[in-house]
Amino acid sequence: MDIIFQVSMGVLLNLIIGGFAMQRRSLTYPSGFFAAAVVGFTIYLASPLGWLSLMIFFVSSTILTKFKSSDPHKTEVYTFAAKGGERDGFQVFANGGSSFIFAIFLIISKGLFSYSFTSALLLALITSIAASTADTWSTEIGSLSKSEPVSILNPRKKVLRGESGGVTILGFFGAFLGSSIIALSYLLITFNWTQAFYIVSFGFLGSIIDSILGIIAQVQYYCPTCEKYTEQSPHSRCGTILKASKGIPFVNNDVVNFLASFLSGLMVYILILLL
Repeated sequence: MDIIFQVSMGVLLNLIIGGFAMQRRSLTYPSGFFAAAVVGFTIYLASPLGWLSLMIFFVSSTILTKFKSSDPHKTEVYTFAAKGGERDGFQVFANGGSSFIFAIFLIISKGLFSYSFTSALLLALITSIAASTADTWSTEIGSLSKSEPVSILNPRKKVLRGESGGVTILGFFGAFLGSSIIALSYLLITFNWTQAFYIVSFGFLGSIIDSILGIIAQVQYYCPTCEKYTEQSPHSRCGTILKASKGIPFVNNDVVNFLASFLSGLMVYILILLL
C-alpha cells in the first residue's frame, strides 16, 4: 500500500508540475509536457533526493528564463542560439536524459525509492542535473553581461552573443552558482561535504564541456536572408530553412547538452568507484 501511495503521489506531482509549466509556457504540448512527466516520474521512482534536485533545476531555470526576458542582450542571444524559453520534448531529454538514464540503472541496482546516499549512481544522477543547471544558469545569467563573449578556446577571439562556446565572466559565475545550488540541497540533506564538492566541481565542469563541444562540434547555419550565422533552422528571425555551414550536421544544441551532462555524471560515477 505504501508503494502504491508513493507511486500515485509521483504521478500526481509530476502531472501538476508539468501542467503548471505548460501553462507558464515553459513546456510545449504535447512533447515537452509528456517528456517532462516521464523523466520526472522515473527520477522520482529512483530517488526522492534526485527528484528534488530535478525540481530545483526546473523551477530555477524557468524563473531565470523569464527574468529580464526583454533585455536587448538576452533577446540578441535567443535570435542566434537554438535554445528557447519554451522547451520541447527533445530539449527536455537533452537536459534530463542523462539523469533519466542514471535513474533507470539506479532502480535496477537499488530498487524503487532509493535512500542510499552512498550510491555512485545517485551521485552521477545528481551531478548530471547539476551540469544541466550550471549550463542553463550560465546562459541565462551570462546573456545579461554587458561585455562581449569570447571563445572558451581562445579568450582573445570575440564571438557572437548566443554562439555556443562563447563565455563571459558573468556566465562562469552563473554556472558556478547553478551547480552550487544543487550541491547545497544535497549537502543540507546528507551532510556529506565531500560528495557535495564533487557535485559542484563536476557540475561546473559539465558546463565547460558543453562550451567546448559547442565550439568544436555544434552545427551552425548561415542565413543568406539576414546575412547572419545562427544555430537555428528555420531561422526564427525570417523563417528561412537553412543548410549547415559549420560543425557536424547532427550535433545540435540538444546533443551537446546531453553529452555534457552525461559525461559529468559518468566521471563522478567512475571517480566514486575508484576511491
